[in-house]
Amino acid sequence: KQVVGHFNPLPDGNSGFRAFALAITSNQEQYKLLKTKVIAILNKKNLFYQQIFGSSPSSKPSS
Repeated sequence: KQVVGHFNPLPDGNSGFRAFALAITSNQEQYKLLKTKVIAILNKKNLFYQQIFGSSPSSKPSS
């Protein structure tokens, strides 16, 4: 697939989630829903991700 444009997300600390939302839903404003879902999955599968990526005692995803 060819790149046909560019995207400049708002610099509000959620640019990764905004880019992800735009790629999946074609609407960057869906970032809040995607962020909530990603954090819920990370929390639910916490042990799994710790085994893969490791963790520090104080690391916990924030919403």
